[in-house]
Amino acid sequence: MLKRWKRLAVTASSVVMATAMAFGLSACGPTDEEEELPYSPTDQEIYDNAFGEFYDLYMEARDITGSDDDSLAERYALMAISEAKLLESATFSPLTSNGGQYAISRVVPHTYSYVLWGSDGDRFHQQLVANEFLTAADRTHVNEMYAEYVAAGNTAKEFSDAAKAYLTEQGYTFKDTYRMAYNADPTNYDVLATSKAVDTEAIVNTYDGLMEYDEMNELQPALADSYTVSEDGLTYTFHIRNDASWYTQSGDRYAAVTADDFVAGFQHMLDAAGGLEYLVDGVVVGVTDYLAGAAGFDEVGVKRVNESGEEDANGEYVQYTLEQEAPYFMTMLSYSVFAPMNRAYFLSQGGAFGADYNETAASYTYGKAPANILYCGPYIITNATSKSTIVFEAYEDYYNYDNINLKSITWVYNDGQIETRAFTDARDGVTDGTGLSENTITLAESQTTTDIHGNTGNYFELYGYISQTDATTGIGFYNLNRHAYANYNDATKAVSPKDDVAKAVTRMAMQNVHFRRALAYSFDRVTYNASRSGAEIAANNLINSFTPGTFVQLPADVTVDINGTATTFESGTYYGEIVQAQLTADGSHIEVWRQVNGEYSSIGFDGWYNPDAAKEEMALAIEELNGTTLLDVYGNPMVDENGNEITINISADNPVQIDYVCVDTVTVWRNQGSAYEQGIEGVLDEIQVNLVSVASEDDWYYSGYHAATGADKNSDIDTTSLWSPDYGDPQTYLDTVIPTGYMITSFGLW
Repeated sequence: MLKRWKRLAVTASSVVMATAMAFGLSACGPTDEEEELPYSPTDQEIYDNAFGEFYDLYMEARDITGSDDDSLAERYALMAISEAKLLESATFSPLTSNGGQYAISRVVPHTYSYVLWGSDGDRFHQQLVANEFLTAADRTHVNEMYAEYVAAGNTAKEFSDAAKAYLTEQGYTFKDTYRMAYNADPTNYDVLATSKAVDTEAIVNTYDGLMEYDEMNELQPALADSYTVSEDGLTYTFHIRNDASWYTQSGDRYAAVTADDFVAGFQHMLDAAGGLEYLVDGVVVGVTDYLAGAAGFDEVGVKRVNESGEEDANGEYVQYTLEQEAPYFMTMLSYSVFAPMNRAYFLSQGGAFGADYNETAASYTYGKAPANILYCGPYIITNATSKSTIVFEAYEDYYNYDNINLKSITWVYNDGQIETRAFTDARDGVTDGTGLSENTITLAESQTTTDIHGNTGNYFELYGYISQTDATTGIGFYNLNRHAYANYNDATKAVSPKDDVAKAVTRMAMQNVHFRRALAYSFDRVTYNASRSGAEIAANNLINSFTPGTFVQLPADVTVDINGTATTFESGTYYGEIVQAQLTADGSHIEVWRQVNGEYSSIGFDGWYNPDAAKEEMALAIEELNGTTLLDVYGNPMVDENGNEITINISADNPVQIDYVCVDTVTVWRNQGSAYEQGIEGVLDEIQVNLVSVASEDDWYYSGYHAATGADKNSDIDTTSLWSPDYGDPQTYLDTVIPTGYMITSFGLW
């Protein structure tokens, strides 16, 4: 899956509407007068029906903004209760987190940030990379060292130095380069105008932020060397270091980094509206009105100020003023929404601000290529050859050059079509590590080598380990109002085999909560995941909620209402336990919180698969749907050749058809598609899965990930995306599924 918007695109190694009508059937097209027929459900009506209970509870929770422990505890608890309602709506199936799979690697664990949100986990300059694969035993020892150093309060550098010393004693040597695989080219090098991870994962290594998370996941000064927060928690003021500079792609110094770069960057981010602006809408003063065109940027709470806090064109401070307390504000700084941008350079590339901004102008070149941006981070992009190589080279005048462990990073393209390549590239040093699928585990087991200690064995037994999971959530989105039955960019790709009646039946079924639950409960995610992870650990990275259950803990005791009962949760209670309490009280079949390997988690088991419950829900869906008039996408009754209205009649002989788009040329995706088809049909006779084959991952992404509107989403279940959190509050997940949320189009809405 591709990473976000901060959407991520699903990967194999990590792993125009069709218009033909069925003969003898007719459907009335819309006229101007028929656009608002009373029985035609609008996107808002569909949303209210599916998400309404979640939305009301979530808005109540989101309105709690105090930064004291009692307020935070109430906020988290009510968000957890609202998430239970979201899960019960069964508008999606949670799939997997990142990690939790077998892998081999030369990278020393915990020598880069493992922070769960933002982009700092993609900054690799501090990584230690050995010339040799780390053995499983040495990797375990380093992980144990890390836990000890964290418990003792040691710094990131102290741990890194100790880990390097230990591994050196074991015979390892180290290099200052790192090579990794990638599967999708960046399409935009303007970090303030994109929220797709295929872009931001590359660009994050070219700039520094105000603050950045270190390897201990502690915020450290970066371009800001100090900051203050006002007593009311509404004003954050950052002093900008005086030794950082901007550089061109050729390495020539362009200008000093100043506080104005953060002001200019913030305005450009709002003007570009690339998917970042919603994060600060309602958070920073004036943003809402500016986005609506009701105020100028001078009314937005981002200013260049002097030591006294007065606006000053030469001030060394950037100041952010918030609408209300946002206890998560500092955690937002690790994401690109607060990246700097040099104003003069932007203007020289055809840029403009406010109403004059026009990215489609012929003169506008900013961010179009690595040569059209400035650099103030560890690396300059020296080569970006499409579907081949991206090279990042450190430059010696970078203010923190002496503390960079890696002087170059190389991305090597791999489209996943040759499944064995990921392993052979890692084995041969083309890359420095890889995840292992079921088939490449077998390959690793078939090849003998000798490790650094002189032990002979196969690659898997000597070097194989299970990678750590993160806070990413892979999702199978259900299309609640499908319009497209071929890819929007190429009507010959991913074409649905359904006739018009089948399309309408599926659409109406998807708007029925019992049908969606039947579909979700019949989805055997362990079998589905086995081809990616191997059967032995197929459940390891399965996630059962949207927000990971361990994402936050209550900072204080709190008492909340659960179905009329005052329920107290103690300080330290995890978010997932509260979600489960509401699910249990509602009698839901969903399990999101379970003890796994001695610790409670929302990851590592399948808490949704329940064939008996699926059959019960399907029976309820059929009871509610059968006999109702079949409506087309415009809300018009569908009629047969005799003019009689068609009614829904779901049965084993007349099943609901679900289109699942599958990359037939990539073994992992082909096997997962087959597992989905066989699993659903093996539980429910009344559902038929259509595997809609495409020949490339690009075609797959265009069926879902690249489609910008709900009307362009071309599948009944979209598995192309994951969500990675932007900051350290459950709001970063739940905000994405409100009507203005970032992922709402994935449900076929808006």
